[in-house]
Amino acid sequence: MPLRPLAAAALLAAAGPVLAEEAGAVQARALLHTRVTAQQGEPRLEPRFDASTLAFQVGDYFTPAPAERHGSLFLAADLSGRTGPWRWALGFDSGELRRTPSPPFASICLSRPAQPTGLALADGGACAGALLGREVVVQVPSAGRDTTRLTAGGRAPREELRQTLFVREAWVGITTGRNDFAFLRAGRHRFSVADGLVYDDYGLGLEARLDLGALGPSWEVHGAAFLPTRDWPDAGTARSPLLFLRLDRMLSLFDHVGAFAAYFHDDAGEVASLFRGSAVEVSSLRLQGLTPAPSTVQPGGVVPSAYQQEARTLAAALGGPVDGTADLVWGGLSAGLSFGRGHRVSAAAAVVAGTVRFTVPLAFEASVLGWAASAAYEVRVHRDLLLGARFLFLSGDAPPEEKVRFSLPHRYGGFVGVAPWITATNLFFKGGLSETFAARQASAPGVNGRGVLGPVLRALWEPAESFQAELRGAWLEAPVTGPFGGRVYGPEVDVNLRWSPLAWLSLSLEADQLWSGSFYGPDRAPVRKLILGVDLTAP
Repeated sequence: MPLRPLAAAALLAAAGPVLAEEAGAVQARALLHTRVTAQQGEPRLEPRFDASTLAFQVGDYFTPAPAERHGSLFLAADLSGRTGPWRWALGFDSGELRRTPSPPFASICLSRPAQPTGLALADGGACAGALLGREVVVQVPSAGRDTTRLTAGGRAPREELRQTLFVREAWVGITTGRNDFAFLRAGRHRFSVADGLVYDDYGLGLEARLDLGALGPSWEVHGAAFLPTRDWPDAGTARSPLLFLRLDRMLSLFDHVGAFAAYFHDDAGEVASLFRGSAVEVSSLRLQGLTPAPSTVQPGGVVPSAYQQEARTLAAALGGPVDGTADLVWGGLSAGLSFGRGHRVSAAAAVVAGTVRFTVPLAFEASVLGWAASAAYEVRVHRDLLLGARFLFLSGDAPPEEKVRFSLPHRYGGFVGVAPWITATNLFFKGGLSETFAARQASAPGVNGRGVLGPVLRALWEPAESFQAELRGAWLEAPVTGPFGGRVYGPEVDVNLRWSPLAWLSLSLEADQLWSGSFYGPDRAPVRKLILGVDLTAP
C-alpha cells in the first residue's frame, strides 16, 4: 500500500476512538472563499523559446506581462474536539481552484550540426549530446498562445489529490502532567518557525509544548521535528525533518521574550530550487547582449560561441532538474511586549549559517551567512482606529552564477528560509486577500535572492464589528544592486475593505499598486491588482 494513504489512514484510525468517545465535544466548520482578480504589470521572469528561430525571446525578460483576469474558489472544512486530556483535529481544503494560464512547451536539445543558437527541436532528430553534461532533452516554455488548465493549489487536481489527499490537518494530541503543563501531539498541522521568517506552513511530525508556568517558573518550551512539506511521505523521495526548539520567558499572558534555534538537512533539492530564478535572470540578460554565432573548430575540438554556451545554460536552467543538498542552522530572538494604554511592540531577529551545494545549472558550493530582522509598533489611538509601523530586513546577495563567472568567493549572504511566510504588503509579499489561497513555497529573499528592506505603515479602522478598512503603505528596496544597476523596488499602497452584513457572509475588496522602481530597469510599469471577494462560513 502506498505510504501516503497509509499514513493518512493511521492518523485517522488514531483519532477514531477519541471521536467516538464523546461526539458532543466535536466542533465543525466549513467555508467557501470566492475571488475575482484582475492584475497587470507583473514583470516577466520566464523567457520563452521561439521554435521558428531556435532562440529564446530574452528581450521580453523583466518587461510587463499582459493583463490577466481570473476567478477562483477555495473550499475548506475542519473538525476539532477534545475528550478529557485528548485533543484532535482533522482539516481539508482544496487549495486555490482556478483556470491557470499555461504556455505551450517545446522539447529542445543541443543542436547537430551546431546551429548559430546552439539549440534544436528534439523531434527534428538533430540532437547531439547533453546540455551542460546533464539532460539530453529538456522541456521549456515556448512562444505561442497560452492555454488554461484547472489547478488546485498550483498543480493539477489529480496530482494534488495523489500528493496530499487534500488533507491539511490530521493530528492527535494529549495534555498531561501536573496542571496539564505538557501538551504532546503527532500528525499533520501548521508549524511556524522563527515567527514565520524560516517556515510557516503545514507539515507532518511531532510537537511538544511545556508550560512551566503551571508549575511555577514563567517559562514555555516548544520543540518540534517535522517534514516541511504538504505532501505525504513517499518511499521514493528522501526527505529529512526540520528540527526546531524555542524557549520563551512569559512576562504575562500575551507578553514574552524568547530565543529559538532550528536545523534542516535538505536532501531533496528544496534549497537549491531557490536559485533557479537567479540563474534564469543572469543567462537571459547576458543573451540580450550577444549575437547568435556558429561554433568554431580548434585543435582541441569544437568550441561553442558565447551565445551558444549561454543559450544552453538558459535551457538547462529553465527545463533541467534541480539537484542539491544543504545543511542550514538558524538562531535568533523574538519578543512581544504591551505597555501603556494600547501600545504594543514586537520584534524578531534571525541569522542563518551553513552550506549549500547545487547545480542550477552551474555547479556551485558555498557557505551561507544571512540575516533577517523585523520590528513593529502598534498603538490604538481611538477605540475604532489602530495605527502601526513595521520595518523589515532580509539580507540578499548577487546570484551565485555571477560569483562563478567572476571568480568571486563562494559565499552567499542572503537569508534562506524553507517556506517563509511574510505578508507585510499585498503585492510584493502576496498578502491581503491572497493569503488564504496561497500555498507556501520555498522562496529566495526579495527578487531573485537580492533581499528586501523598508518600512511599512498601516492604519486599521473598525467603526463597527461588521466593517473594517485597512490602508498600508511601504517603500521597498533591495540591499544588493539589481541587474539594471538600481536597488529600488518601489513604493506600494494597499487598500483592504471588508463588510460582513450577516454572520455567515462577508464581502471584500482589495486594491493595490506598486510603482516599479529602478530595480526593474527601463521598461518597468506599475503593478496593479484588484480583487473582489465573497466568503461564506458555516456555522
